[in-house]
Amino acid sequence: MALTTSGVQSILFYLFTYLFTNLAAFTVIVVMADRNGIEEISGYRDLGRRSPWLALSMGIALVSLIGVPPMAGFLGKWFLFAAAVRTEDPWCLAAVMVGLVNSLVSVYYYARIIRAMYLEKDDDAPAVNAGPVMVGLASIMAVAVVAIFIVVGPLYNWTGYLTGRLLN
Repeated sequence: MALTTSGVQSILFYLFTYLFTNLAAFTVIVVMADRNGIEEISGYRDLGRRSPWLALSMGIALVSLIGVPPMAGFLGKWFLFAAAVRTEDPWCLAAVMVGLVNSLVSVYYYARIIRAMYLEKDDDAPAVNAGPVMVGLASIMAVAVVAIFIVVGPLYNWTGYLTGRLLN
């Protein structure tokens, strides 16, 4: 798949979406781990109340990683899987099936974090120590994850332009 123009373009687009998705998620993880000493899912309990912007940023990132619209991760996976299917190569089709199963399995893991943040109350949880810069950074990355879905055309065309430059 990677040897086709469509495949390379899809990989570049996926990497672009994955970049912003992971920056959003890992900004929240850094805040929770480095500034608050929280490294377990249980530490994310009630984050939706304790730090709504961090929880929303993490939620957007996790839903994008699962591949649910209207998040960038959905489009990244869509273009990647579509390019693989178009090759009609049995190995590419098998890779798509593995990718789809992996996406379904990831729902279980990511949903646990979302459930902890929004559905598991913890009145004894301490306030979240997060400066405005880190909260702002996480929020900007989360907005980018949604914005990519909205402005997909120009971004996909840009990855096509990059693909042309790479392959020529």
